[in-house]
Amino acid sequence: MVKQNISVYIRVRPPLPREIKEGTFENCVLASNQKIYVSLTGHPFIIEKDCENIPGVTIYQFDKVFDFDSTQEQIYDLAVEKVVKSVV
Repeated sequence: MVKQNISVYIRVRPPLPREIKEGTFENCVLASNQKIYVSLTGHPFIIEKDCENIPGVTIYQFDKVFDFDSTQEQIYDLAVEKVVKSVV
């Protein structure tokens, strides 16, 4: 039996067409490399150099984070393909 580690990947979803049309989408989440920054105020924020100390922003870290610009193909290639091949 081959032992493997479990990796946690997160994808920030893109806005829905309805959200764009209604103007109800405010991006309060930023995905960057292995971290997700979440605005607890419900308002967009700007990430600067010292992003670890932004008031009202919580940071979560994962093995890999995909932003809303990531394609299904990129996600498959980087996060899924190896798992599928190991199962099959």
